[in-house]
Amino acid sequence: MIAATDHPPFARKLTKGIICGMICLASAAALRPETASKPQSELNQAALLYVQGMYEPAERIYRQELAKMEQTVGPNDPSLVNVLTQLGTVYTSLGDFHQAEAFHRRALAIAEKSPGQVQPQLAIVLSNLAAACYHLGNHAEAESLAKRALAIQEKILGPAHTDIINTLNNVAALYHSQGRLAEAEALYRRSLAIAETTLGPEHPTVALILGNLAELYARRSRYVKAEPLYRRSIAISEKAWGPEHPTLVPGLHNLANLYRDLEYYERAVPLYERAIAILERTAGPEHPDLAGVLHSMANLYARQNDLPKVESLLRRSLDIWEKTLGFQHPNVAAATHDLGRLYLVQHKYGKAQPLLERALAMREAALGGDNPSLAPALRELADLYVAKRQYGSAERLYTRLLAIQEKTLGPRHPDYAANLQAYASVLRKLNRKSYAEQVNASARAILSRDAREVAHAALRTTSDDRR
Repeated sequence: MIAATDHPPFARKLTKGIICGMICLASAAALRPETASKPQSELNQAALLYVQGMYEPAERIYRQELAKMEQTVGPNDPSLVNVLTQLGTVYTSLGDFHQAEAFHRRALAIAEKSPGQVQPQLAIVLSNLAAACYHLGNHAEAESLAKRALAIQEKILGPAHTDIINTLNNVAALYHSQGRLAEAEALYRRSLAIAETTLGPEHPTVALILGNLAELYARRSRYVKAEPLYRRSIAISEKAWGPEHPTLVPGLHNLANLYRDLEYYERAVPLYERAIAILERTAGPEHPDLAGVLHSMANLYARQNDLPKVESLLRRSLDIWEKTLGFQHPNVAAATHDLGRLYLVQHKYGKAQPLLERALAMREAALGGDNPSLAPALRELADLYVAKRQYGSAERLYTRLLAIQEKTLGPRHPDYAANLQAYASVLRKLNRKSYAEQVNASARAILSRDAREVAHAALRTTSDDRR
């Protein structure tokens, strides 16, 4: 996120999410080749509805066909695997990731026990389950499943087979979400090269990979490279599906985020509004992707200091995510933190405290108590305790924060020094004045050393320029 001098402090704190797509693979073909030639008019109709973005009618047909098949062959027959994975894919598109996970796990259990199960088809089931785990925030299991799927495909199909494209993209998306950007870029580029060669440059799968690669560049602030990739991705999807299809939403959302970060707000708002309209019409008012767009739009209005709009959008996004993803999901933690931060900067401490405490507890449970990403939450909650004159609570949080930053940033970093100064101020309030002066002296020494190093660097640059 770009921090500009005219942005309100809250805008620079609002969480920016990563929107990169994991591809579900189930809609391509039946898992059992020996049954693929049998009449499946109802399943074909469901698949057509799914491709057209009509997810709820597709879900009803798949449910009906699953019930019929279970009555005929029982609950554990290998012929069920395909319709189970199709249903899981539909629920992923509907944003019901818990249902998606349940169907994909059932498909995997049957597929792994089936004698003679063809390995590439097992890879499809694994990759679908990886996508469901990813959306639920279980990235460790998602990575394990996706890597297992990729290993099967590379061994049996070779390194450049069409079926590998989606799995490569999914592993890349996992690396992307973990900040392993160099590894993610390499896999995106590999999957893109295979897709353009085997499927053609205008294929919808190419559009999704282009959008993911663009988001990676945007995360690195390489906006000049990102924008044309976003535009090409959207153009391919529009040509393939039409201007109102839900597959357009990630590209519209991410391009809007790019324009927001460049402060081209007049370009960003119509893209957000278009994405919201598509999702509300096709997926309903409580889809988790809709919450993501609303959350990003809140970020834009925070930069414009329109705090009533920020509050409304954050509350709606938090409500949707809690209903669809569960109370412990990272997106819920992010929205809870951002809403608490909003109340903090408005001095609404009674509203801010339970939200900031809850957000910190969720992140601690997910990441551990000394994870570097806890630092902003610790500082903001400490600020709140200072504002409420709860100096003992603030002192304990500063102690944790400084321990994390000393380990991750080092004891000479200016951010560490700034928090030392804030800690010294709290120590004074606790009448620990002697120790406060020692801490403050350490902070001044760090900042003074940093200032001298900056000045020396400037002098070296000037000297080099004169030569």
